[in-house]
Amino acid sequence: MATCDAARLLRWDDRIGSLETGKAADLVVLDGGAPHLMARQDTVTDVVRFASRAEVLQTVVGGDVLYDRGEYPTIDLAALRRDAQSGAAHVRAEVASRRYLPLR
Repeated sequence: MATCDAARLLRWDDRIGSLETGKAADLVVLDGGAPHLMARQDTVTDVVRFASRAEVLQTVVGGDVLYDRGEYPTIDLAALRRDAQSGAAHVRAEVASRRYLPLR
């Protein structure tokens, strides 16, 4: 509902902007039952103003579910954690000798 006009303006409405067969499907499913989202005046405005990542139940990008109620079905979290720790150790080793050290 918030992207149809933008897609039309960009002349991409044949590929994006609405949920239809053959179009890119990127969407976020929010928990509309959260207390601060219950008394809606204008859905789009209220979501922009009051919703946070806490209300995100699911994300879909290109038709693939990337996040679903606390789970990341397309990501190997253990491998990601190992890579992140390895990367952090590498950065630490590279910058350790150049770090600012307070005078004693």
